[in-house]
Amino acid sequence: MKPALFARAAFVASMPVLGIAFFLLFLGSECSGQVMYGSTLSQIKKIGLGACQDTFIVACPPLNDMAIGPSGLFYGINSNRIVSIDPGTGTVTVIATVNGMIATSLEYGEDGFLYALGQTLWKIDPVSGAVQVNGMLPTGWVPMGDLVYLDGIYYASSTTPQGNKLINVNLNNPAASTIITSLPAGGLVAGASVYDPVCPKLYWSQISTPNIHAYDVNSQTWSIACSSVNWGLGGGDTPNDYSFPYVCGCTINAGNVNPLQFNLCGEGATANTPYTGGAVLGSTGILRYVLVTDQNNPAGSMLFQNISPVFGFVMGQMNYGQTYYIGTVAGQPQGGNVDLSDPCIDFSNQFARVVWQPQPSLVFTASNPNICAGACKDVQVALTGTPPFTLSYQVNGGTTQTQTFTSTNGLLQVCVPSGSSAQTLVLNALGLSDAYCSCQ
Repeated sequence: MKPALFARAAFVASMPVLGIAFFLLFLGSECSGQVMYGSTLSQIKKIGLGACQDTFIVACPPLNDMAIGPSGLFYGINSNRIVSIDPGTGTVTVIATVNGMIATSLEYGEDGFLYALGQTLWKIDPVSGAVQVNGMLPTGWVPMGDLVYLDGIYYASSTTPQGNKLINVNLNNPAASTIITSLPAGGLVAGASVYDPVCPKLYWSQISTPNIHAYDVNSQTWSIACSSVNWGLGGGDTPNDYSFPYVCGCTINAGNVNPLQFNLCGEGATANTPYTGGAVLGSTGILRYVLVTDQNNPAGSMLFQNISPVFGFVMGQMNYGQTYYIGTVAGQPQGGNVDLSDPCIDFSNQFARVVWQPQPSLVFTASNPNICAGACKDVQVALTGTPPFTLSYQVNGGTTQTQTFTSTNGLLQVCVPSGSSAQTLVLNALGLSDAYCSCQ
């Protein structure tokens, strides 16, 4: 039998009523399919989502919600206590007593701590029983029940001033939690994330009807998975397979930029690439502009991500004369940028092309800077840049003259009119341009 892939859930009810907790997991295709594990007020059951039928597992005390750790040990909120339940023996152990705790949601976090959520979020060490308060949800937000983890996001169902919502709980700063989408009518209590053979989903039980709703995290749509549940549903959890692969098609889209071509001069020049739109970011995705060296492998050749479409030349990290590409990327955030490991990451299918060229330069060389009246002298000119070059110059402040050079080396003949007094030759370069750039 191949290893099972897992997910999770939790209980929702008006605080502090005790309820039921459920855990969802997906077994391999050669096993029995998707199941939920959850607690009623006196027992933990296994429920097959296909037939919506349940099987007794072990007796338990009344739980507001439950969670499951990586060892398969059940955890629960029993009044103001956090307890563990051995699924094999039914042994109940008190881990911590939290004075004043009113919570209806429990989750075993990816960092190895338990998180209990009411309007306040508590962090509990399952080994030592140490408890800390991480903060409170925004004013007016009251959780209906569960904390559900899926690929970096802690979901919860909550009442808010904007209605009943699925929210993204910020564990470090609960006040910064955000709304993801609306809940189906009637509100949802128990939630769990499940590896689905088509696409990962969240499963939630409805408060007022015998329905289990499925939330497709890819399409952000709700559907009914079970419509004739004859046993109470609450919260739940799963062993800690915290990130599983997306095998469904991803809807996130980075849109496109205008595929302009830029030839820019010097490190002070910038490329500003117009965005033509088309982004689909979902509730948590972000869009960034990128500068890459290979438009066919943008993730593997990325140099920079920007919020702005403006990029400049970075000395020491970029090369003059090299072609760079500017486009967009969309995906889940990490450290302010798009996470390049996001399985649903998307790059624009058009890129602007930009080449930075060095400013042209020259050096005059003469064997003797003195010249007699009526005489001419050849001055060697060494140029840097891309031919052809056009030079404008003056001799001793006289008339402006121009000359074209077809290579990076040439001769410039300068003459002094007859009758002029002997003097030092002063040759002033007024302007120089090459195939790409010009400078004064």
